[in-house]
Amino acid sequence: MRVSTATSAEIRFSLVYSGLFLALGAHLAFGQLWYEDWGLDPAEIGWLSAFAIAVRIVAGVALPALSDWIGKPRRFLAVLSLIGAMAGVAHLGVETRTGLYLLTAVLACAFAGMIPLTDAHGYAAADRMKFSYRRARSVGSFAFLAATFCVGAIAERFGNDVVMIWIGASLALGAWAALAAPMHGQKTPGPVWRGLGEVLARPGIPMFLLCVAFLNASHAVYYAYGSIHWRAIGYSETLIGGLWAWGVLAEIALFLVGRSVIEHLGPTRGLALAGLAGAVRWGAMTFDPGIAALFALQTLHAATFGLMHLSALEFIARTVPEARRATAQGLMSAMAGGLAMVAATVLAAWAYPLYDAAAYLIGAFAGLGGAVAAVVLARALRVQPHKT
Repeated sequence: MRVSTATSAEIRFSLVYSGLFLALGAHLAFGQLWYEDWGLDPAEIGWLSAFAIAVRIVAGVALPALSDWIGKPRRFLAVLSLIGAMAGVAHLGVETRTGLYLLTAVLACAFAGMIPLTDAHGYAAADRMKFSYRRARSVGSFAFLAATFCVGAIAERFGNDVVMIWIGASLALGAWAALAAPMHGQKTPGPVWRGLGEVLARPGIPMFLLCVAFLNASHAVYYAYGSIHWRAIGYSETLIGGLWAWGVLAEIALFLVGRSVIEHLGPTRGLALAGLAGAVRWGAMTFDPGIAALFALQTLHAATFGLMHLSALEFIARTVPEARRATAQGLMSAMAGGLAMVAATVLAAWAYPLYDAAAYLIGAFAGLGGAVAAVVLARALRVQPHKT
C-alpha cells in the first residue's frame, strides 16, 4: 500500500520529535540526579541550570535566526542533533567542573536550536502538506513518556550514567531523522539580525514574549529540583519517572484535542488559562502533597505546558510570516522563556536549600504574572476566539 505524501511527512516529523523528546525526557527528569551523583550539591545544580539557560538565551536567538538566514534547515538541525549527541556521551568522561560547564553549554546550544526549529518547521509543514501537527507532536510526547519510564527503571538498576548514554543515542536518532524531514528553507537577504528586528516590530510580540516568559519560568523550580526533592522525601527513581510520565500523558491528551480547544479559546485566552493553572499547580506543591494528590497536580501539566505551547504556536502562526517563524520561535524560547527562566532558576537555587517545597511559590507567582500579561495582550490586540 502506497503511503500518501502527507502521511509520509507526518511520520518523518514524528521521528524527529521522537529523537528530540527521548533525549529531553531523560535530561529533564534525571539530569538533576546525574549531576547530584557526579558530586554537585543542590545549590551548585541550581547555578549550573541557570548557566545552561543563559547559554540557551543566546543560542536560542542566534541559531534559529542563522538557520533562517542560511536556508538549509534539515542539515542545520541534523548537525545540531549530532553535536548534542556527542556532548551527552562525553559527560561520562568529564572530571572537572570546568569541563562539566563546557559540556553543559554545548548540550544547551543543541537543545536551544533544535526545539524552535522543529516546532517552527513542523507547524508550517503540517499546514502546507495537510497533516496533523498535533499527532506528530504527540509522538514526541509519547517518546518523552517512554524516556521517563524506561530511564528511571534502568537507572535504578544500573546507575545514572544510563541517562547520558540515552541522551546521546536519542539525539543521534534525531540527526538521522532530520535529514529526511520535509523542511522548506530559503536564504533570506540582508544580515541575520534584520529578521530579529522584523519579528520584534510586529504588533503584540513584545507583550507576548513577556507572557510566555512568565509561563515558562513558572516551571523553574520543578525542572531544577522536582526530582531531587522527591528523592529526598523517599520516592524511588521509578516513582519519580511515573510522576513525570503522568504529566506528559495529560499533555498528550490535550494535544489530541488541542485544535478544537485553541479554536474555541483563541491563543490569548489559552495563555491566560495556562497561567491560572500554574498558580494552582505550583501553589499546591508548596504543601508537599501525598502521592495521590501529586498525580492529580501533575495532570495540570496539560494546561501549564501543553495549553501554553499550542496557544503560543497559534499566536505566532497568526502574526508572523512563515519565513520568519523559526526566528520567532527562537525569540520565544530564548529571550522570553530563557531570561525569565534564568532569573527564576537563580531564585530557586537560593530558595530551595532554605525552604524546600515552599520554593514552588516562585512558580505560583510566575503563573499569575503570565495570566495577567495574557489579559493585557488580549485587550491591546482585541484578539477574539477563532471560529471555523
